[in-house]
Amino acid sequence: MTIEPVPEAVGVVGLGNMGAALAANLVGAGFDVIAHDLAGPDRLPPGARFAPALPEVERLELAARYRV
Repeated sequence: MTIEPVPEAVGVVGLGNMGAALAANLVGAGFDVIAHDLAGPDRLPPGARFAPALPEVERLELAARYRV
């Protein structure tokens, strides 16, 4: 029996130098990225979605779900 990860949305809080790069790499790897930054969506990488309020990111289940 093989366990395969089923990616869910990944939340990123803070789109500074490291957060923006992390979000861009996750998008490039095929993840659905939802990001929040106090300064707004200016540094949001293409393909990521902006969460205007932090609770929208907090409620995400950040771990991948597994299907048997």
